[in-house]
Amino acid sequence: MPMATPAVQFLPHQTPLRRSFCRVWLPVLCGLAVICFESTQMMGGTTTGRWLTDLWPRMLAKWEPASYGVVHHLLRKLGHLTGYGTLGMLFRRAWHSSIRIYLRIVGGRLLFASSALSILGAFLVGCLDEWHQSIVPGRSSSFHDVLIDTSGALLFNIVFWSTRYLRRRSVLRRQSANAELRAV
Repeated sequence: MPMATPAVQFLPHQTPLRRSFCRVWLPVLCGLAVICFESTQMMGGTTTGRWLTDLWPRMLAKWEPASYGVVHHLLRKLGHLTGYGTLGMLFRRAWHSSIRIYLRIVGGRLLFASSALSILGAFLVGCLDEWHQSIVPGRSSSFHDVLIDTSGALLFNIVFWSTRYLRRRSVLRRQSANAELRAV
Protein backbone atom coordinates (compact mmCIF):
# COMPACT_ATOMS: atom_id res chain seq x y z
CA MET A 1 0.00 0.00 0.00
CA PRO A 2 1.53 3.38 -1.00
CA MET A 3 2.18 5.93 1.73
CA ALA A 4 0.06 9.06 1.62
CA THR A 5 1.97 12.23 0.92
CA PRO A 6 1.50 15.14 3.27
CA ALA A 7 -0.88 17.87 2.17
CA VAL A 8 1.89 20.47 2.42
CA GLN A 9 5.31 19.66 1.02
CA PHE A 10 8.22 21.35 2.75
CA LEU A 11 11.32 22.29 0.85
CA PRO A 12 14.50 21.13 2.59
CA HIS A 13 15.20 24.67 3.84
CA GLN A 14 11.61 25.01 5.17
CA THR A 15 11.48 22.17 7.64
CA PRO A 16 9.27 22.68 10.69
CA LEU A 17 12.38 22.66 12.89
CA ARG A 18 13.99 25.48 10.88
CA ARG A 19 10.76 27.49 10.87
CA SER A 20 10.46 27.02 14.63
CA PHE A 21 14.08 28.07 15.11
CA CYS A 22 13.55 31.23 13.04
CA ARG A 23 10.27 31.98 14.77
CA VAL A 24 11.88 32.08 18.22
CA TRP A 25 15.31 33.55 17.39
CA LEU A 26 14.20 36.24 14.93
CA PRO A 27 12.65 38.35 17.72
CA VAL A 28 15.97 38.10 19.61
CA LEU A 29 17.81 39.38 16.56
CA CYS A 30 15.31 42.25 16.26
CA GLY A 31 15.85 43.08 19.95
CA LEU A 32 19.62 43.08 19.40
CA ALA A 33 19.17 45.39 16.40
CA VAL A 34 17.18 47.83 18.55
CA ILE A 35 19.91 47.80 21.19
CA CYS A 36 22.58 48.37 18.53
CA PHE A 37 20.60 51.35 17.22
CA GLU A 38 20.14 52.76 20.72
CA SER A 39 23.88 52.42 21.30
CA THR A 40 24.71 54.91 18.55
CA GLN A 41 25.62 58.56 18.95
CA MET A 42 22.15 59.50 17.69
CA MET A 43 20.58 58.01 20.83
CA GLY A 44 23.07 59.56 23.26
CA GLY A 45 22.16 61.63 26.29
CA THR A 46 22.29 64.91 24.37
CA THR A 47 19.66 63.79 21.87
CA THR A 48 17.34 62.21 24.41
CA GLY A 49 17.82 65.29 26.59
CA ARG A 50 16.51 67.48 23.78
CA TRP A 51 13.49 65.21 23.40
CA LEU A 52 12.79 65.44 27.13
CA THR A 53 13.17 69.23 27.03
CA ASP A 54 10.60 69.38 24.23
CA LEU A 55 8.15 66.82 25.64
CA TRP A 56 8.21 67.64 29.35
CA PRO A 57 6.37 70.99 29.15
CA ARG A 58 3.77 69.51 26.77
CA MET A 59 3.05 66.52 28.97
CA LEU A 60 3.36 67.98 32.45
CA ALA A 61 2.80 71.70 31.77
CA LYS A 62 4.97 72.73 34.73
CA TRP A 63 8.67 72.76 33.83
CA GLU A 64 11.11 72.31 36.69
CA PRO A 65 14.60 72.88 35.25
CA ALA A 66 16.20 71.80 38.53
CA SER A 67 14.71 68.29 38.31
CA TYR A 68 15.49 67.84 34.61
CA GLY A 69 18.87 66.12 35.17
CA VAL A 70 17.50 63.63 37.69
CA VAL A 71 14.46 62.80 35.56
CA HIS A 72 16.59 62.41 32.43
CA HIS A 73 19.01 60.10 34.26
CA LEU A 74 16.19 57.98 35.74
CA LEU A 75 14.40 57.68 32.39
CA ARG A 76 17.60 56.53 30.69
CA LYS A 77 18.23 53.91 33.41
CA LEU A 78 14.58 52.80 33.23
CA GLY A 79 15.13 52.38 29.49
CA HIS A 80 18.09 50.09 30.23
CA LEU A 81 16.03 48.08 32.71
CA THR A 82 13.01 47.59 30.45
CA GLY A 83 14.97 47.16 27.21
CA TYR A 84 17.21 44.46 28.59
CA GLY A 85 14.34 42.93 30.57
CA THR A 86 12.47 42.53 27.30
CA LEU A 87 15.58 41.17 25.60
CA GLY A 88 15.97 38.73 28.49
CA MET A 89 12.43 37.45 27.96
CA LEU A 90 13.04 37.09 24.23
CA PHE A 91 16.21 35.14 25.04
CA ARG A 92 14.31 33.00 27.58
CA ARG A 93 11.67 32.08 25.01
CA ALA A 94 14.27 31.29 22.35
CA TRP A 95 16.48 29.25 24.68
CA HIS A 96 13.47 27.41 26.07
CA SER A 97 12.37 26.37 22.59
CA SER A 98 15.88 25.52 21.40
CA ILE A 99 16.83 23.49 24.46
CA ARG A 100 13.55 21.61 24.32
CA ILE A 101 14.00 20.78 20.65
CA TYR A 102 17.67 19.81 20.75
CA LEU A 103 18.25 18.32 24.17
CA ARG A 104 14.82 16.89 24.95
CA ILE A 105 15.00 18.19 28.51
CA VAL A 106 11.66 18.38 30.24
CA GLY A 107 10.31 19.84 33.44
CA GLY A 108 11.70 22.50 35.73
CA ARG A 109 15.29 22.06 34.60
CA LEU A 110 14.33 23.31 31.16
CA LEU A 111 12.70 26.45 32.55
CA PHE A 112 15.62 27.12 34.88
CA ALA A 113 18.19 26.56 32.13
CA SER A 114 16.39 28.86 29.70
CA SER A 115 16.04 31.58 32.35
CA ALA A 116 19.69 31.30 33.38
CA LEU A 117 20.82 31.48 29.75
CA SER A 118 18.57 34.49 29.13
CA ILE A 119 20.11 36.41 32.04
CA LEU A 120 23.61 35.43 30.89
CA GLY A 121 22.74 36.53 27.34
CA ALA A 122 21.49 39.92 28.56
CA PHE A 123 24.68 40.33 30.63
CA LEU A 124 26.92 39.55 27.64
CA VAL A 125 24.97 41.85 25.32
CA GLY A 126 25.11 44.57 27.99
CA CYS A 127 28.91 44.17 28.20
CA LEU A 128 29.23 44.37 24.42
CA ASP A 129 26.91 47.37 24.31
CA GLU A 130 28.93 49.26 26.90
CA TRP A 131 32.18 48.37 25.15
CA HIS A 132 30.69 49.67 21.89
CA GLN A 133 29.59 52.89 23.61
CA SER A 134 33.12 53.39 24.94
CA ILE A 135 34.45 53.73 21.37
CA VAL A 136 31.56 55.80 19.96
CA PRO A 137 32.24 59.56 20.10
CA GLY A 138 29.80 61.38 22.33
CA ARG A 139 28.85 58.24 24.29
CA SER A 140 30.12 57.00 27.63
CA SER A 141 30.14 53.53 29.08
CA SER A 142 29.56 52.28 32.57
CA PHE A 143 29.65 48.85 34.17
CA HIS A 144 26.83 50.18 36.34
CA ASP A 145 24.65 50.12 33.19
CA VAL A 146 25.60 46.47 32.62
CA LEU A 147 24.37 45.71 36.13
CA ILE A 148 21.10 47.56 35.42
CA ASP A 149 20.74 45.61 32.16
CA THR A 150 21.30 42.29 33.92
CA SER A 151 18.92 43.32 36.71
CA GLY A 152 16.25 44.02 34.09
CA ALA A 153 16.60 40.51 32.66
CA LEU A 154 16.58 39.04 36.18
CA LEU A 155 13.54 41.09 37.22
CA PHE A 156 11.54 40.17 34.13
CA ASN A 157 12.40 36.48 34.68
CA ILE A 158 11.27 36.73 38.31
CA VAL A 159 8.00 38.29 37.17
CA PHE A 160 7.63 35.47 34.61
CA TRP A 161 8.26 32.77 37.23
CA SER A 162 5.92 34.45 39.75
CA THR A 163 3.14 34.81 37.20
CA ARG A 164 3.60 31.21 36.10
CA TYR A 165 3.48 30.00 39.71
CA LEU A 166 0.33 32.00 40.50
CA ARG A 167 -1.43 30.78 37.36
CA ARG A 168 -0.56 27.15 38.07
CA ARG A 169 -1.73 27.50 41.67
CA SER A 170 -5.00 29.03 40.47
CA VAL A 171 -5.55 26.19 37.97
CA LEU A 172 -4.83 23.57 40.64
CA ARG A 173 -7.29 25.20 43.04
CA ARG A 174 -10.00 25.24 40.36
CA GLN A 175 -9.32 21.61 39.49
CA SER A 176 -9.46 20.65 43.15
CA ALA A 177 -12.74 22.55 43.65
CA ASN A 178 -14.25 20.93 40.55
CA ALA A 179 -13.17 17.49 41.76
CA GLU A 180 -14.81 18.12 45.16
CA LEU A 181 -18.04 19.24 43.48
CA ARG A 182 -18.11 16.11 41.31
CA ALA A 183 -17.51 13.94 44.37
CA VAL A 184 -20.55 15.38 46.15
